[in-house]
Amino acid sequence: MDELKEQVAEYVKKKTERGKGLNTMRDIVNSLKQYERREVRKAVQGLIEDDVLAYWSSGSTTYIRLAGYEPGQEGLTDGKGLTDD
Repeated sequence: MDELKEQVAEYVKKKTERGKGLNTMRDIVNSLKQYERREVRKAVQGLIEDDVLAYWSSGSTTYIRLAGYEPGQEGLTDGKGLTDD
């Protein structure tokens, strides 16, 4: 599970660096096709509990983002999501 968490976190970090800081669960699951959807969802939830990722809602869609990232901003507010701890 730890390896999967690392892959999920790395995927979200790379997407954020490329300018797409908001990802749907579908985006993440589709990027990790070698794992089952349920495993990926558990890894995402674990990263949210560890304050690496966070949910963000537009009102109609729920997205997953790095903790500290807010849509429309340059970079992260507190850098939590970019640590390699």
